[in-house]
Amino acid sequence: MAQETPLQADYVVDFNDKDATDKIKKWAGDGGLPAIVITTDNNDATNWALSTLRPHGVAVPLGLPVPNVQFDSFALVFQELTLKGSVVSTKEQAAAMMKVVAKHGNRSHLTTIPLEKVPEVLPDAYLDPHLKGRLVVKIS
Repeated sequence: MAQETPLQADYVVDFNDKDATDKIKKWAGDGGLPAIVITTDNNDATNWALSTLRPHGVAVPLGLPVPNVQFDSFALVFQELTLKGSVVSTKEQAAAMMKVVAKHGNRSHLTTIPLEKVPEVLPDAYLDPHLKGRLVVKIS
């Protein structure tokens, strides 16, 4: 999805690629990324993201894996990494982000389900690893 929008990522790798960490570190230089915002709820990808950081790097996990976010404690301690929680943004930051999205024509992938279908669809649809984008409940 990072390559499907007009405003694209500078560099994209698949964390399942055995050389993904080396590719990121080579691209970023200085031992890895200074910071990373993690938007997935996939624990394997979230844990892998720490391996891309340089010492003293900062990780901001925004995805909410079930049951919990899990990290490699050795990477966290020995790389002296910082984890920052976030409620995503303020109203002003969200408005500024929406201006950038509109300016560049980015669109989100949405799967919409009517409110009356929620009991038969959730939580399976939400937890489906193939769900692309966001799940939206439509309330008439």
